[in-house]
Parts: sequence; structure tokens; C-alpha cells
Amino acid sequence: MRRLKRLTTALIAIGSLTALPVWAADGSKPYVGANIGQSDWKDGINGVTGDSKDTAYKLYGGYQFNPYVGLELGYDDLGKLEGTGNARAHGVYLDAVGTLPLSTDWSLLGRIGVVNSHVKTSLAGVDSSSSGTDWKAGLGVQYNLTKNLSIRGEWERYRVKAFDTKSDADLASVGLVWGF
Repeated sequence: MRRLKRLTTALIAIGSLTALPVWAADGSKPYVGANIGQSDWKDGINGVTGDSKDTAYKLYGGYQFNPYVGLELGYDDLGKLEGTGNARAHGVYLDAVGTLPLSTDWSLLGRIGVVNSHVKTSLAGVDSSSSGTDWKAGLGVQYNLTKNLSIRGEWERYRVKAFDTKSDADLASVGLVWGF
């Protein structure tokens, strides 16, 4: 199963890169951005349960191939889960981002991708860490402040796979995007 996921991820990445000339059109451009918000863990992880909300953020870069399709690579920090112990998760993700322009300034966003998460837990004095790869998805809205600067509001669901279990974490965030 692990090999199948790796193969699928590699094929998506290779297919995306080889299709660049087909996807590229007027309006194509690279961008970088940063979001800050609040994470909310839906389940405990590795025996850690408790207060599920914490400050979280993500940093990312991407390429908008045309007004409708983009690819984004980023780093996320989903904050802490504290209670019976504590847990902290961060990871790297690759998303396909769909954009639906509503006007010259407003757009709706949808995303789906893969995330490789690393989780550290401390429970009853025992520290553990684990990593795993699973899916993530999200919805958002973007407003263009200028030709190059936009503000985004997003909700994302991360499936965090670690310690042979899966836990869901939501991230509600707002951020700035700079297009080149």
C-alpha cells in the first residue's frame, strides 16, 4: 500500500511537470504566501487527547498555470494538542489548486493533495515520534488587493497519519499571497 501511494504521488508530480506547456496560458505565474490561523484536532493521536485548538500556520509557494489550475508546495505547522499528554504536528504538502474567478478581484479556491506529517508526542513521560503520508483537502476565497498581492481565507482538512493511526485536523486560516 505504501509503495502504491508513493508511486501515485510520483506519477502526479511527473505528469504535472510534463503537462506544463499544455496548461500554461496567459495569467500563468509563480506565487508565494503565508497563512496563520487556528487548528482544531478532531481526534486524539497516540493516546493524547484534550484541548484541540491551537495557533497554526503554513508557508507555501506555487505556480498558477492558467486562471483555473495551479500546483502548490508548502510547509504546515498544525500546532499542539494538549491534555492527557501533548502532541505537535508539522509536515510538507503538495496540492492541486483549482480557482474559480468570480470577478476580476474575487475567486473561489478548492484544493486536494497529499501531506507528509511528522508528529511528536509526550505521554506519561514517554516521548515518541512518527511520520506518515495521507490526503488533505480544502476550500477558500481569495481577494486581489493589487495586481500582485492577494488575501486568502481558507479551511482545510488534514488527515494526519502517524503511529499506525489516522487523525483529522482542521485548519482555518487567513493569509497573504504575492504573485510574481
